[in-house]
Amino acid sequence: AQTLDYIIEQYGYQIVFTPTVINSSSLDDAAIGKRIQKKMKNSRDVIAITQLLTPVEMATLYSQCTFSIVTRMHAAILCSGAGGHPVIAINYLYKLREYMKNIQCEEYSIDIDYTNPTSLKRLVDKLMSNYDHVHNRLKKTQLDIRKHINKEISNLQTK
Repeated sequence: AQTLDYIIEQYGYQIVFTPTVINSSSLDDAAIGKRIQKKMKNSRDVIAITQLLTPVEMATLYSQCTFSIVTRMHAAILCSGAGGHPVIAINYLYKLREYMKNIQCEEYSIDIDYTNPTSLKRLVDKLMSNYDHVHNRLKKTQLDIRKHINKEISNLQTK
């Protein structure tokens, strides 16, 4: 909540919560988003989506964002891949850290056990001060990955 208030106050951004797990419990993404929003000073600047979006809807939404802070790997993939924007990842499992390494953004990845408002604010500031470089590097990495995939598909087709 403190980091999100900081993003609103420092950078003038609006916050959007997008759940990827909804199961009507107090631990699903929508419920956790509501709890975070209640702790915020600037909760009026939050849009909390409470239903699951399709992958196309999420990718469309992420393509309009400057960056995302994610805890779910699918959100990281949709934001960075389909949305084409940088991600700050809070790793709850190793696979999210590995994904961030694969897209050459590991420095914007932090394990959940080490996450606190100060560390997240530092990552936000680092990303914002290097935004063009990170965004361009992400685009180049995506292009390289697509080329590699297309080459492998072509190799399979010729065999």
